[in-house]
Amino acid sequence: MKYISSILLIKGNKFLYTLNKDKNTLLNIPNFKLKNDENFKNACIRGLKDNVGIHINDKDLILLYEFFNEDYYIKVYLSFIHSGYIDIDKSIKYYSIKWLPIDFLKKTIALKKNNIELYNNYIEYITI
Repeated sequence: MKYISSILLIKGNKFLYTLNKDKNTLLNIPNFKLKNDENFKNACIRGLKDNVGIHINDKDLILLYEFFNEDYYIKVYLSFIHSGYIDIDKSIKYYSIKWLPIDFLKKTIALKKNNIELYNNYIEYITI
């Protein structure tokens, strides 16, 4: 089983999306495999810093969505707070990192069902 930590990083009414270098058609939110004894939050913090250039604290990560099947266990965190700036030249994982309107999350092709659920969870969270 692969353990993946992802983040829905929000800035205003936009979210951070990425295009992976090894899967150039896969548009998604940033996601990171857990390394060694790393927990999901630490993988997210490390991955954002190393691959995007953005810094985040674990206290600012809100668990928004969990998904698992026989191959994957994925936790998606939500955060509105971050520092740093996107450094695409530093990234070995992504070749495009941009901010898109949050509604675009519902239109992604990869993991469409999961992303619609993620979007709905986000809308529910901000309206509570």
